[in-house]
Amino acid sequence: MNGIRALLNPKTIAILGASADFAKVNGRTLKYLLEKGYAGRIFPVNPKYETIGPLKCYPDIAAVPGPVDLAVVALLARLVAGALRDLGRQGVKSAVVFSSGFAETGAAGRALEAEVVAAARESGLRLCGPNCLGLINAFDQVIATFGQFADGDTPAGPVGFVTQSGAFGTAIAALARRRGLGLGYFVNTGNEGDVDFVQAMRAMLDDSRIKVGAGYIEGLKDGPGLLGLADFALEQGKPLVLTKVGKTGAGARAAASHTGALAGADHVFDGAIRGHGIVRARNEEHMLDMVEVFANCGLPGGCGLGRLRWLWVGNVQVGQPAPPGCG
Repeated sequence: MNGIRALLNPKTIAILGASADFAKVNGRTLKYLLEKGYAGRIFPVNPKYETIGPLKCYPDIAAVPGPVDLAVVALLARLVAGALRDLGRQGVKSAVVFSSGFAETGAAGRALEAEVVAAARESGLRLCGPNCLGLINAFDQVIATFGQFADGDTPAGPVGFVTQSGAFGTAIAALARRRGLGLGYFVNTGNEGDVDFVQAMRAMLDDSRIKVGAGYIEGLKDGPGLLGLADFALEQGKPLVLTKVGKTGAGARAAASHTGALAGADHVFDGAIRGHGIVRARNEEHMLDMVEVFANCGLPGGCGLGRLRWLWVGNVQVGQPAPPGCG
């Protein structure tokens, strides 16, 4: 099992810093996994407890029996790098780091985040975060998040959703639920120390259960990667709908302060995605309008112009691959 697959569809989950108080950030993931019926093995890790709920609790990751696909890390920021090294020594494949206090806080936080990223790289594990809400794989009841969105129903559906903002992403997910639009995946990439928007979305689109990708972007570090993702989505016949903040200088600065990443120039972003079949939504509601159409309707048939066929959604023209034989 590779690292991204282990992150999105783990068969075993360890929770570092797990709490017996299910109302706390470090207690909610265990609560959700138990309530939603996750079928894999769960290993709470905290030397304070011998058991949490119905589960045995382990003093450290070395005491956990058997392999671990995903570790959820809910520890103080200064403890995270050491924890990732411990995970690496035990062969853990991936980690979600909830902890904040990294690049989003300034120079000292950036240095601490660099240490965390280096520890993950040295350990050979894939890292989601730090400073993230985590993820949901609703198909397999992987609820690796502390976000209160998981308190409600999380029905699986044909939409893969990646967000760089936990707050806005949670609000969009709640709007989708209100529309009856199921999110098969929800991933908040946070500060993107390792796994970024492009990598997470590509893994989702590679899942046959997903028909359309949706994303909330504040800034991109890998422009060529986004265009490669767009081409992959076209090849798969899966529309990719994005909304990106930062149209103004103030918006870009706000996005940078929230995520610790620099928001890209808006006109450059628009120019780059034009011609690659990515649909840009004006806002969150507009994005969900288009995602709802794509999730519930077939793609248009017949030959279009060149190697693309075109579909109008509202006032947006969307490119999709033309069928074989079209000139």
